[in-house]
Amino acid sequence: MAGLLSLSGWFTGLTQAWNPFWFDLKQLRIHKSYLIEHDASLSREDWPGNNWEPNAQLIDALISQASSPEGLSHEDFARHRVNQENKLNYKLSKPRHILATGEVGLVIPALGRGSDVPKERKISLEWARAFWQHNRLPVDWKPIDKTVPFPVMNDVAAIVRDDMEKIREGERAK
Repeated sequence: MAGLLSLSGWFTGLTQAWNPFWFDLKQLRIHKSYLIEHDASLSREDWPGNNWEPNAQLIDALISQASSPEGLSHEDFARHRVNQENKLNYKLSKPRHILATGEVGLVIPALGRGSDVPKERKISLEWARAFWQHNRLPVDWKPIDKTVPFPVMNDVAAIVRDDMEKIREGERAK
């Protein structure tokens, strides 16, 4: 799947007249560029709205999902993702859905604490606000892993997708 996303991003780069081998920060907000920008974001409005600046209401909604004072878990992120996707008047495509959950798959292992197992980590509410609201790493943050390998990121993202499906099944059962 990563290869498909990479190839689609490369092809999109060719068709949108920018270099597919490098990009700048402004290109990250190009809607459906297959780089990063997607609808149903954790912290940004959907396109054509302001999809490049943090939205305080969305960040407050994310933080309110915390099921523990210790911070946000993968289940908490899944609830917020479901809420965000439910606001759309269409269903995210499979690549967009994988990209959107990949955001959580990367952030939990990088910012999460409380376990040596990346999928069991939680992100403190203070750190979540610093990261999403202020676009910066928390002042007291230090990496606990040398890298976040793609398989780890993908595993955490897959757990979030599974959590989302369980939440949707519960909604359908009501």
